Amino acid sequence: MRLVHWGPKRARGTTRPLDDHRARGFPAHRALLARTLVAPLAPGRKPDVIYVALHADAVTERAWTARETRAQAERAVADLLAHVDAVTGLPWALEADLLVSAAEEMAIYSLFEGGVSSRQAQLAWRRWKDEQPYGPVTGPRDAVTEAKRAAVRERVLRAEWAQAWAVWAARARVRGDDPLERALR
Repeated sequence: MRLVHWGPKRARGTTRPLDDHRARGFPAHRALLARTLVAPLAPGRKPDVIYVALHADAVTERAWTARETRAQAERAVADLLAHVDAVTGLPWALEADLLVSAAEEMAIYSLFEGGVSSRQAQLAWRRWKDEQPYGPVTGPRDAVTEAKRAAVRERVLRAEWAQAWAVWAARARVRGDDPLERALR
């Protein structure tokens, strides 16, 4: 039984924009990512009605597809959007084709945790998010030391994540293929 219609195969090297989500699965994720890439939400600004509706649809789609509770789906979609937001700050993200492919791979990995060529970058993101040492400080004397260690560890994890995405971007430029086709192989 197939739950998702992936759409017809296409020629190598051609791009398919995220907003062309009708031909492929996960329309709510694609619509939300397209909206996020085209009109990112400014910090401190309230989202508009369309963004809220797209976000709610993506959460519902995530909860149904991954068989998660609504709270788990909320966290997963929020993490996906945070990852997309962080990737837009990388130097290669100015190349629209790479950014769209990266967003596709993040969505696929978010739902299935595998089958993408950016797996190392996805794992580096997870390490960066999971290992941030922002826990409680053990005492007044340790506070400065812990803060310094936390800052150094955060820089190391962010550098690993950015490097993994840079490697992926270089390989994607050479390959020029579609992440969905590769995931289906």
